[in-house]
Amino acid sequence: MTKQAKIFIIILSIVTVLAVCAGLYIHLGRGGFSYSKELVAETKELNESISSLNIDLDAADISVEYGDRAYVSYNLPKSAVPTIQVQDGTLTVKNHSNNRFDLSLLSQKGSENSVKIVLPGGTELTDVKVALDAGNISLNEINGDNFHINEDAGNIVLNNLHATNLSLDTDAGNVTLTDGEMDTCKADLDAGNLDLIRVHIKNVDFDMDAGNVTGNECSLEDGKIDSNLGNIKLNGTIGSVKATTDLGKVQINGSND
Repeated sequence: MTKQAKIFIIILSIVTVLAVCAGLYIHLGRGGFSYSKELVAETKELNESISSLNIDLDAADISVEYGDRAYVSYNLPKSAVPTIQVQDGTLTVKNHSNNRFDLSLLSQKGSENSVKIVLPGGTELTDVKVALDAGNISLNEINGDNFHINEDAGNIVLNNLHATNLSLDTDAGNVTLTDGEMDTCKADLDAGNLDLIRVHIKNVDFDMDAGNVTGNECSLEDGKIDSNLGNIKLNGTIGSVKATTDLGKVQINGSND
């Protein structure tokens, strides 16, 4: 790696960290700070029919999966207890109510701050929106039309996701897609890796600032992958996908482009 490339990496890393810190301040810290040690663990049963999700949380690990009934369970500091409601088929889970950042969200172990959403098996979702400032996001075997996931700091794991359109926007963190199928997938990652494992995507649009793109046993029919800094390595059935990187290597099915 050249000296100029190393300098570029350092500058880009500093800018990315500052951007994440600024984003967290804007989203979480404008109203000041609070601290509470008390954790609240509750489960809310849902009797309404659900066709869409709207999740907007400060700091927690979020999981969405199928089960035998619909409910939301959470384990969060008292000051971060979310509002949960179903209106016109949309389940909303939100806790951005007072613009005060609870320091206990960061002081607790990551696994302790959690929100779990369970839907009846076979539920088809029209629209799924997930916005999270800090924490991990996991969607397991969910089917739907349009998915929009926005993550400031944390990892995203999507297992066996079947979607018409998937949009991913992350500031810092890795994204893993396994055994999924979708018509279009758009990903905008500032700092983090994108791993694709046995997924079938008709059209991809990936924009990477700093991070690698790896595809194993994938079927990618069309689209583009652009990276400022990082390697792109794809194997499987790769159609007319155009992959370019400014600093790094592009390898498709063992051949260097």
